[in-house]
Amino acid sequence: MSRPSKAIWKAFNKARLADVETQMAHPQRSRILVDIVTAEDPIKAWKDLTLDRQRAVVVTLATVTLLPGRPGRAPFDPRSVRIEPLPGMG
Repeated sequence: MSRPSKAIWKAFNKARLADVETQMAHPQRSRILVDIVTAEDPIKAWKDLTLDRQRAVVVTLATVTLLPGRPGRAPFDPRSVRIEPLPGMG
């Protein structure tokens, strides 16, 4: 049996690290999301959060990537924003 290549080990370790990070973040999730999840009106609860808390919620739930837009004064294109749920969030 041959030894796994470095690329295979790297991919394996990256996947394991992602799993561990997800597990470690779990207690934080409930603390960050509690005000929205338990709210009678989650939309109002979101609007009432400070900007820092809103950022924490977004970081807890998803990865947001801004893609290159069109040059010049082109209007905002929502397709230039990619939102990907984090593991266990989608």
